[in-house]
Amino acid sequence: MQETLTLKVDGMTCAACAARIEKVLNRQPGISASVNFASETALVRRPPGDASDAGSAPALPLDVQSLIAAVQKAGFSAHLPITPSEPLPEEPRGISLFRHLLEKDGALWVALLCALPFAVDMTTMLGRSHGHLLPIAVQAMLATVVQFWCAQRFYRAAWSATLMRAPNMDVLVVTGSLAAYGLSLWNWLLRDSHAVYFESGVFVIAFVLLGKWLEQRAKARAVASLRALVNQAPRLARVERGVAVLELPVSQVRLDDIVVVREGESAAVDGEVISGQAEFDESLLTGESALLVKTLGARVFAGTRSERGSVRLRATSVGAATQLAEITRLVEAAQGSKPPVQFLVDRIAAVFVPFILALAGLTFGLTWWLLGDSEIAALRAVAVLVIACPCALGLATPAAIVAGVGAGAKRGLLFRDASALEATASVQVLGIDKTGTLTDGLPQLSRVLPAPDVTEDELLALAAAVEGGSAHPLARAVQQAASARQLVVYEAQEFSALAGVGVSALVAGVRVELVRSSAASITGGTCVELRRAGTVLGTLEFAHHVRGEARAALQRLTAQGVALTMLTGDAAGPAAQVAAQVGLSRVISACTPQQKWAWVQEQQRAGLTVAMVGDGVNDAPALAAADLSIAMRHGSSAALEVAAVTLMRDNLHALPDAIALARRTRRVIRSNLAFAFGYNAIGIPLAALGFLSPALAGAAMALSSISVLLNALTLTVASHRWRKSHESS
Repeated sequence: MQETLTLKVDGMTCAACAARIEKVLNRQPGISASVNFASETALVRRPPGDASDAGSAPALPLDVQSLIAAVQKAGFSAHLPITPSEPLPEEPRGISLFRHLLEKDGALWVALLCALPFAVDMTTMLGRSHGHLLPIAVQAMLATVVQFWCAQRFYRAAWSATLMRAPNMDVLVVTGSLAAYGLSLWNWLLRDSHAVYFESGVFVIAFVLLGKWLEQRAKARAVASLRALVNQAPRLARVERGVAVLELPVSQVRLDDIVVVREGESAAVDGEVISGQAEFDESLLTGESALLVKTLGARVFAGTRSERGSVRLRATSVGAATQLAEITRLVEAAQGSKPPVQFLVDRIAAVFVPFILALAGLTFGLTWWLLGDSEIAALRAVAVLVIACPCALGLATPAAIVAGVGAGAKRGLLFRDASALEATASVQVLGIDKTGTLTDGLPQLSRVLPAPDVTEDELLALAAAVEGGSAHPLARAVQQAASARQLVVYEAQEFSALAGVGVSALVAGVRVELVRSSAASITGGTCVELRRAGTVLGTLEFAHHVRGEARAALQRLTAQGVALTMLTGDAAGPAAQVAAQVGLSRVISACTPQQKWAWVQEQQRAGLTVAMVGDGVNDAPALAAADLSIAMRHGSSAALEVAAVTLMRDNLHALPDAIALARRTRRVIRSNLAFAFGYNAIGIPLAALGFLSPALAGAAMALSSISVLLNALTLTVASHRWRKSHESS
């Protein structure tokens, strides 16, 4: 099994930093790492069975300390993120926010205060009044404070990057601002000239600091979905200990403990209701606000809230094993992953800074040669260095992925990684299973038709015994019917699934099979026949209920340009009836798992991007073969394990929502990249030709990063809009 680990990385300032950390981590034996600049995380993987030599012992667990040491050697700091069982710190507000800003961002506020007199001075100069011109000595003092105190973080990072021979944004900022500062001192002290440019260095540093601060705020909003998931989990649980009910930390709750959830409280564990009844809000996990009634035997998930009523749960999963914790890990991993387009951006970012340094040198040389003025040449070179900082380029793709995956999590759409998000946007053909996908997944046993010498109870008891090892919706219907009649059910042995046909087991030493029948059903449902030692003992008939939202959801998919085909192992009659109810014209009935897999292959050979949605074991081969595999939350573990997208909402509108979100995310990525490249393509020539001062270049550079992040955050707005549009569906 592949081992994964997420590290929180501090100190990155641009895409070049992320590329350097990624390179360092990938040098570790057997490690594959992906570093996300927007989420400030490193996703470290080691493939299963990795070892340096064939036949050697299995690899040891990931060494966290050695990974952290490697990141520190690259000039950054790293640590394990807060686990799903721990709360993330709340965002500071009011006075707390002001105190936080003073403590953490003092350099920014000092830089802005020092820049203010320069701004006033420049305003008076624009009005052709020189009465308030700052004395050069005051300018030099303010610039020195900004250059060597406020910009300390840039110097440290630039020095580290230089030692690693991997120049980044900090090198550009330090080189540019220091050049303007040094030129000003040269003119003032050695040439006794009033041609000083202290304001350029001050504004560059102040704008970059302000831009990075706004960047952090915007990135925090982009990953707010993860914060919401983690912080919804209660820290205390009411646990029965003998006759007493104690409030204990979640870390002390054990499997099979009895946990009490009162009205208005959230469940601290995943559990099964053993007494009581309550209406739970599961919108945290599914994105749907409709309350769900939980009674005896129902599953309750950590983080979901009881709005009315109280229940007692038997804990089935605790701590990091709960569904909420698993979702948090999935979202975190997906936000830290990269789509294919990002690898091209990374290659560009790796050579971008050295290219800009060379371009700035060329600008200086050509300008001095053409104009014969070293000061103008230096200012133009500084402007080129400042405006070309690759922050927007580094944020373009990861910011959109972080926001898109987070928006999906809020709507109950879990994307395994960025590649799954990109594949969802490209879907052209969608294969849909019937039972449990188009139908509500809870078929009811409508008729029991035994052979002349067999009773209904005997037939049903045998069927329940055979179905004891299956999680198929039909199996659950049989078992519920047998339980309702209080029948004695034998324990079956040697259970096996007959792929796409039925199930088989030994009951009382005799082979019994329950297989699909081609017999016509008067209700249009599914018929199965029970055979014992090859003799047919009778037939069971099941009625299916088509999901109420199915037709509208499939119409939305068709409007999105997706071609739909229903693939079902059911007979032609039931399949046709369901297809007519939901408005599907393409149906393949009596379809085995191999035939579903072959259908996927056929569509792919035609050059189409194929998605498959299903929830059963018989869907697993087709799900694995499809370009995009989609599973429903209530599906089998085989389906969920291979799925690239999991729909936590028990509502088919999640399918068109997922495609709409993925396509919007793709548009945001493309527009962000176009903006980042276009900004540099326009800004660098303007700076080289003297149309942008270093101060304006710094402001433009900061604005570009903020624009990219704000564009990514439109995905969150879109998520709220979809929520309002389809909440009632």
